[in-house]
Amino acid sequence: MTTSVNISGKEPAKNVDEILEIFPEVLVLQKQDFSNHKCNNKLPSTVIKWKSGKWENLRQGYINILNINNSIY
Repeated sequence: MTTSVNISGKEPAKNVDEILEIFPEVLVLQKQDFSNHKCNNKLPSTVIKWKSGKWENLRQGYINILNINNSIY
């Protein structure tokens, strides 16, 4: 789990393609749904955790947890 998608001291990744380039081992949610979507606002990252067969919202940010669950199922 991470609170942001960046390596300390470096620029944060701003879209799914950049995340996969920096962190190839990270599981991303249906790349086609979020590919090249840039987050140009001041809201924090949405932080979620897979628990008991569903996503648990740990911190609400730009992406709504309901949208994430709907795109998976």
